[in-house]
Amino acid sequence: MREERKAGLVPVALVTLVRRVPMFAVGRLLSLLALSVMSLPVAAYEIPKRSLEARIHDADLVIFGQVVALESSEPENEFADGYAQVRVTTFLKGSEGKTIRVLYRGGISEAAPLCCTVGASYFMILRGPASGVYESVDGPYGVFEINASAGTSFPIKPEGLEDARLLHARVMTISDFPPVMSGIIKTWISMAVVEDGTSTRQELLMVYLGDQQPMPKVRDDCLFTVHREEAGGFVGRGSRANHLATVVDDYRCGSDMPRALQGVSVSWPGIAGP
Repeated sequence: MREERKAGLVPVALVTLVRRVPMFAVGRLLSLLALSVMSLPVAAYEIPKRSLEARIHDADLVIFGQVVALESSEPENEFADGYAQVRVTTFLKGSEGKTIRVLYRGGISEAAPLCCTVGASYFMILRGPASGVYESVDGPYGVFEINASAGTSFPIKPEGLEDARLLHARVMTISDFPPVMSGIIKTWISMAVVEDGTSTRQELLMVYLGDQQPMPKVRDDCLFTVHREEAGGFVGRGSRANHLATVVDDYRCGSDMPRALQGVSVSWPGIAGP
């Protein structure tokens, strides 16, 4: 109740202040208020990373789909709202027609999903539709490319919700980066990915850890859920890596992994066990 009263006082205080200012100064005051809002750090607009379960719970539609066309509200303006026509291949939650319209560009850039490329397939967690258009439930954490543009083959074929964008891996090395303004820690993890249970390939993962998210440990066996891969680093986060990076949205290690994998014996050729 106290929080509601405090929130209610804000507009009243602003109105009172404006009324007491001479008319010639009102314009200047409003300009200063606008500038102060525009100068807020970008971190204030960053979308918080929630668990996959929470995102799916809040979604109206969860699908696998392929982008078949892109359109823009203003074709000559690269910053105008952009819409993707998505052909749904599998409904995991909710139902809709075979083709849906998804907003992939518009508003605050930090809230935009990492999408879309014509012909590419995506795992989408969406809300809506508002005026016939669906939106990512949590900005960049609601739309994920299934087949990475860099062409890396994933160990698990995406046939169901829990099989989408998964990497079963063992952590080899960890390198920390200083926390950014939002309190999120960027971490590079060198890891080995098991393929067909007989061989491994080494990969580098870029992980964004929330301030309450535990750090994986070296030699941990983990199940990683993947954002996307890019040659040259992660597009949209300012990474300047000159190698292939797999960006991790979420991960579970050891006893926190799904029960179906906890009892599975995995061979890690050439890598010492825990």
